[in-house]
Amino acid sequence: MEPIDTMNLAAMSMPPMKKEEEEQRLAQQEEARVDTTEMRLMLFPSQIHKLSCLLALLAHLRWVRLWVHLLPLVKQCYSC
Repeated sequence: MEPIDTMNLAAMSMPPMKKEEEEQRLAQQEEARVDTTEMRLMLFPSQIHKLSCLLALLAHLRWVRLWVHLLPLVKQCYSC
């Protein structure tokens, strides 16, 4: 199975088919359903970079939220 080009989904076009070929293709599709677990996405370096940056940002925000809640508690302990 060929990977899906996620950057050019709109530009993809099906090649023109003859009527017999189209009927044969439809018959084949009915016989064998496509298993969605076999589908692969092709990620480009820019997409991989964007996803890793988003994950890093989410991890950073998790720690910031944790420290915002813990900082008053730490201040209370040291002021005692």
